[in-house]
Amino acid sequence: MNANWQNLPSVFIAGVIGGLAGWLIGVSSSGSAGSHWAIDLAAGVLGGGIAGAIGVFLLANTDPSQFAKMMTFALVCGLSWPAIIATGKNLVANATTHKEIANATDNIEKDLANPSSAPTDIKSLASNTTKLAEKLPSVTDPSVRQDAVQTATKAVDKLETAAADKPEAVSALESIGQKAKASGSENIKAAAQGSLESISKNERASPQIRAQASAAFTALGGKF
Repeated sequence: MNANWQNLPSVFIAGVIGGLAGWLIGVSSSGSAGSHWAIDLAAGVLGGGIAGAIGVFLLANTDPSQFAKMMTFALVCGLSWPAIIATGKNLVANATTHKEIANATDNIEKDLANPSSAPTDIKSLASNTTKLAEKLPSVTDPSVRQDAVQTATKAVDKLETAAADKPEAVSALESIGQKAKASGSENIKAAAQGSLESISKNERASPQIRAQASAAFTALGGKF
């Protein structure tokens, strides 16, 4: 077993002790165990063990050679198990979101490298950009957010260029803008909205496309 993970049973037990201690402190403070004491006790014991493992191995990544420090930290995590478990869940959720953002960004970069503006390529670019717009508000890393916004803006620019004679590109921009509006990705929404406004005023575009872009711009809350 990995030197780090071989301490898992001891860490879990320390967390259990912390959870039990937390339950006892709560009972002592309130003066009563309550009618659901057995459920509360079980939750504290199990939650404490899980929190100890999360705190030591996921949050702090404690040096396995510092056994006493590991046990102490696991005990403390067990005492505060609801907060530690919530923090661990948020950390995993953030990591998942960042991975999804990275995948969407990579796919957009591939779409941008493809000079084609065929309907299938426009659809792919729109799909990946809407995914990015949907996940972006959950991103906490400023550099990841900045890179994602820059990539999405490049995608919007490419769609704007294609939209002069591709009505599906206008539809793609509207879809991106609506998704960004719903998710709160204001930067991406503003980019899509600005492109739609430019298309609506582009004399090289057909009257039908200009009208389509104008309607999409208005649907996103734009005003001429």
